[in-house]
Amino acid sequence: MIQARNPQERELARAAAEHGQEHLFTFWDRLGNREKDQLVRDIRKVDFRVVEKAREKMKQAEQAQRRVRPPSIIGLPETPGETRRRDRAREAGEAAIREGRAAVFTAAGGQSSRLGIEYPKGAFPVTPVREKSLFQVHAEKIAYLQDAHGVTIPWVIMVSETNEDQTRDFFQDNELFGLDRDNVWFVVQGMNPALSEEGDILLAERHRLFLNPNGHGGSFSALRDSGALESLVEQGRDTLFYFQVDNVLVNLLDPVYVGYHLLEGCDMSSKCVMKRDPGEKLGAFVVEQGRTAIVEYSEVD
Repeated sequence: MIQARNPQERELARAAAEHGQEHLFTFWDRLGNREKDQLVRDIRKVDFRVVEKAREKMKQAEQAQRRVRPPSIIGLPETPGETRRRDRAREAGEAAIREGRAAVFTAAGGQSSRLGIEYPKGAFPVTPVREKSLFQVHAEKIAYLQDAHGVTIPWVIMVSETNEDQTRDFFQDNELFGLDRDNVWFVVQGMNPALSEEGDILLAERHRLFLNPNGHGGSFSALRDSGALESLVEQGRDTLFYFQVDNVLVNLLDPVYVGYHLLEGCDMSSKCVMKRDPGEKLGAFVVEQGRTAIVEYSEVD
């Protein structure tokens, strides 16, 4: 055990040891107080139960022979019957939007680092003449939908710890692009530790964990922990349209898509396209053990 400065640190070290992660405190005795404070902050972000599950999944993946089959999809209509089905879906989707059941969720935790710019990706200018940012393009689509359907549509924006302040400032500087302040909500994406092949949490430095944003799945905990999920439920919002901030062409709250989702009684649905060839770097929708899943292109041999 470490020479802890207080009972909280002693408990943290005990929890790490119980889950086989005692190496996180390897350099503890050589750290200054500020470095110890940083290490403690990082470790407090770790849910060791989630790490244990990830370890288990990694072991199962090594041993498993995955058996998958193609999923059922709703394609573009090609027959009169399919066209009528699409029309029913459009009516159902438009009704749900008019009734105020829908909200919009944008995953916007990334920076524009690959573009050589150190600010939130959503602030990147994309239109050729007026140089509107991605955020502005999406905001104007939401404003149009609100006017067209006579409703308010909450916009939940998931940011990361690294770009939260910049994103909030960008919206403030642009007066929320004309949207109502009460309908633009920011939630912060959590961080998960990177693991070695053996399932050990990696250190970036002797006093820092190697932390990464917790991916699309982190949207659920971000919604819950921020209180946004409770607010959506109180407002009667039962349909959440989720997209990534760099999808400038997204057909926001596409009523046909929303209608199919509702008429089919889906918990979750997604749009997809055919791969152009087997080598294209796109994940694939599959059915695995009776459940729809995604096999990422990096997982396919």
